[in-house]
Amino acid sequence: MSDKQQEQDEYPYYNHNSKVWALRMRVFGAGLAGVILILWGASNIPNDDQFWNVFILGSVTWLILVTAWVQIGVTQKQWKAMRQQLRAMKTQTDRSAIADRAYFGVTPGRIENVGGELRVEFTFTNGGKTPAWDFRAAANVALETPVSFQWRNPPELQKSSYVPAATSKTATFNAGFYEKAIWLEIIQGWPVQVDGECRFLDHTGDLQCVRFGFIIEYNKLFPRKTRYTERYQEHYSPEQNQDSA
Repeated sequence: MSDKQQEQDEYPYYNHNSKVWALRMRVFGAGLAGVILILWGASNIPNDDQFWNVFILGSVTWLILVTAWVQIGVTQKQWKAMRQQLRAMKTQTDRSAIADRAYFGVTPGRIENVGGELRVEFTFTNGGKTPAWDFRAAANVALETPVSFQWRNPPELQKSSYVPAATSKTATFNAGFYEKAIWLEIIQGWPVQVDGECRFLDHTGDLQCVRFGFIIEYNKLFPRKTRYTERYQEHYSPEQNQDSA
């Protein structure tokens, strides 16, 4: 959207300078025509007293016309200055909201087999200046080949109503039940693919989202040395994506 079109959308009562100039020209034209008619009529009056009365009336009308012309110009400048101030205030408010909102970083944690069910733990840290509300997280866990994550039908939903600034939220995602042979493949280094997303409301009530994707290669001998490779991690607003919350 162009700046001109945005201005027209934000300020429907005043869209362009040409409208003001058109109004001023109409006022000027109507007043000038009225003065000419009055003076023309006065010239046909034989009585001098009546002539001067009509002449004074025409002069007053002309002064009113000039005053209206000047007033429209002053009003135009005042409105333009006010519009610039409103735009500057809106820009400052938007920048403040962006700077102060909650921002999450995603860090993978433990991977374990619980009764034949593969579970992966992730930590979501709010590194922003304000709390996050209605925090939700979901992810797909797949073996070897990543599965594209779609929020429309998340496989599992982790909920927490409130995550303060500079604190973390831990969520565990399940890949489902696997045979013992498959778990043996995992502990021998078969890559586990995790694709997910977290969503929350910032301090202004707007919905914010973070996509993330990791590859996990489990180390059987030294679990703490399990390799975690970040494939992607990005923050976005929902209007940038076709998915809906």
